[in-house]
Amino acid sequence: MNKLVVAAAQSASVRGHLDENISAHLKLIGVAASVGVNLIVFPELSLTGYELDLAHALRLERDDPRLEPLRNAAKKHGVHMLVGGPLASDLDKPYLGAFLLSPERSMSYAKIHVHKSEEEYFVSGNDSCVVSIHGLQTGIAICADTSQPAHAADAAALGAELYVASVMKTEVEYPAHANRLKECAARHRMAVLTANYGGSTGGSESAGKSAFWNERGELVAQANSKGAALVVARRDDGIWRGEVITNL
Repeated sequence: MNKLVVAAAQSASVRGHLDENISAHLKLIGVAASVGVNLIVFPELSLTGYELDLAHALRLERDDPRLEPLRNAAKKHGVHMLVGGPLASDLDKPYLGAFLLSPERSMSYAKIHVHKSEEEYFVSGNDSCVVSIHGLQTGIAICADTSQPAHAADAAALGAELYVASVMKTEVEYPAHANRLKECAARHRMAVLTANYGGSTGGSESAGKSAFWNERGELVAQANSKGAALVVARRDDGIWRGEVITNL
């Protein structure tokens, strides 16, 4: 596998409006597909917004029919997509989940390192997730997972060549987050992609700055602090090149 195109969808979500957010996702997926993207990653809880108090009411089953428009888009465009939402569990709280919707199949990941502020609303997952996407072994992380070095190390041990993180990071939080991901890329020799919100959600203002680092920890592409953007990274014969699309 020589060619791969991945993208971080720096986007905004409407509080609790699943249908409206899915429509916005579909628009960005269409743009991504038009420039050849194989994998598009959305921010943490992108389907609902980072609205912790709505987690129970808006929980989604793994095969939830409300996600069918996204599954159909994956098949239509031949694109893999990672979208975020509350994932139903057998307990009294949902997982903080990510749904990987692909042309051939769908699966989900439950955030392992739930932040202290999220514990009232979510239960923690247990299992690391590394999956082959367009021939590249890809580790999946959600926000605070990246603050635990063992999470990325586990993904690397499972063969991950790419580590993708859906996040909600503020301006105060972002510098440390970016530094961790840069170091993670260099330490484990795996490329890293992070998708952050492009506006306010959950009562906080996001930092934006969705970004991609190559396997040496070099910044390949990064969005601005505000607004919608696609941070696109293309690997051709082992070399990553990036661009940021803002005309959305």
